[in-house]
Amino acid sequence: GVELAVSAGRSGLESEPGRLLMTLAEAIQRALPCPVIPPASDVLWPWALMDKKNEGDRVQMVLLSGDGSPEVDQSVSFDEFDAACRAVSPTGTTPA
Repeated sequence: GVELAVSAGRSGLESEPGRLLMTLAEAIQRALPCPVIPPASDVLWPWALMDKKNEGDRVQMVLLSGDGSPEVDQSVSFDEFDAACRAVSPTGTTPA
């Protein structure tokens, strides 16, 4: 979900690819609901930084381009991560 939301943000949330990626993220969330409320992005970020493929204070992710092709080792800032976490958080929930 978070990777799709970051990909959508980079494609432009108002663009056709961005809307399609967010629709996909929402469909996955509906089909495979998380049984718990995920922690806030500022709690998750330190854990994400521990991944061995990261560089400095940026998290490396595999994202999707506007045409759906994978883009490996894409550097993601905390601000992008935070916005994506908020975009895919269940409506009306407060992260732990």
